[in-house]
Amino acid sequence: MQHSKKVPQAIIHISTVPSAANLWLPSLVKRMGETNADAELYLDETTSKVAIQSIKKQKSHIAFVRMSPDSNELDQENLSTYELSQHPLMAVVSKEHRFANDDILDLKQLKDEPFIHYHPKNSPELYYLLERACLQAGFVPNTICSGPEIMTIETLISHGLGVTLMPEDMVQLLRNDSVKSVRLSDQVLMSSITMIWEDTPYTPQVTREVVGIAKDEFSSIASQYL
Repeated sequence: MQHSKKVPQAIIHISTVPSAANLWLPSLVKRMGETNADAELYLDETTSKVAIQSIKKQKSHIAFVRMSPDSNELDQENLSTYELSQHPLMAVVSKEHRFANDDILDLKQLKDEPFIHYHPKNSPELYYLLERACLQAGFVPNTICSGPEIMTIETLISHGLGVTLMPEDMVQLLRNDSVKSVRLSDQVLMSSITMIWEDTPYTPQVTREVVGIAKDEFSSIASQYL
């Protein structure tokens, strides 16, 4: 992107959840640099809720957000979507947990465990996924803490203070060796990463260009995740 002191031909704002920044952004940024080296790129790593609002308020050109089943957050005609990937939920426990070395786990086995939950307003998609998965397994999660960021969740779990459920793409961001992830049996709920943008007659040309680049870059990769 922009490395000189020249005035940029375009300023591009992208909002993204952390896992999408890790999985999708590197190749897009590289391709954008090859296509328009004089563009200046601003990346805002945030929550899906904030990213969606940023698109609605025209503060960002495109956003990468997490969507859950039956989500109606984007049900308005001037927002376009392009689903990139779907990820199953996994259990996340400390390495000392009795299920840490299991290859696969029935969620019912976590019925009596203390859960590190997600904030219903700040992270509604993750809250909904954990809540619905537990209800489908026949129990209400025993929540001892709600709302921390992923690094804090990881730290709490590493100290044996609770367990949680995470989409597989988020699990890939965990770096603490004291935390283990375990696949869940019969898991049908999926968390998707979706690219969104405003599509109206007044949509900036730079938005259309970035969307075109992204679709072209991701078309073959996305098929592996859907």
